[in-house]
Amino acid sequence: MMTPDSTAEIATVTELLKAYASGQRSFVSLNLANGNLKGVDLKGADLSYADLSEADLSNANLHDLANSARRKYAK
Repeated sequence: MMTPDSTAEIATVTELLKAYASGQRSFVSLNLANGNLKGVDLKGADLSYADLSEADLSNANLHDLANSARRKYAK
C-alpha cells in the first residue's frame, strides 16, 4: 500500500503515522481535532495550520515541531 503524498489524503491518525514513518514531514493544514496522539513521535514534523483542538498530545515527542499552534493546544 502506498503512503499519502499530501495531507488531503490523510484522514486518520493511523494514516498520519504511516506517512510520517515513510519519511513525510509536511502535514500543513491537517485536521487532527480530537485525535489521539498520546505518546506519538512527530519530531521535526510541520503541522503549520493543523487543527489540534482537543487532540491528546500528552507524552508526544514534538521536538523541532514547526507549528505555532503547538503552544496553543499542547496539554
